[in-house]
Amino acid sequence: MKTDPKGGYVNYSDYLELKNQPDPLTAYLYAAELAKDEIKRLKAEVERLRKVGDEMATLFGGDYSDNDGVCYDRKWNAAKEGNPST
Repeated sequence: MKTDPKGGYVNYSDYLELKNQPDPLTAYLYAAELAKDEIKRLKAEVERLRKVGDEMATLFGGDYSDNDGVCYDRKWNAAKEGNPST
């Protein structure tokens, strides 16, 4: 055991356990970096899906509609903008 200069005792095993824990700031920065990577991956996935959706809307054009009579290309463009599709 080691003594604390201010008094009391600190178990060396407790000290080692605390010393081996990551610094909270380092852990936070690491988590933030992982989040940035995930955001980049999701943005790339959204972009790929958008391109495929654009190609499908172009392929179908305004010639096809659902049971409500709304054209697929109008629904797609509304969805891309975050608006209701009807």
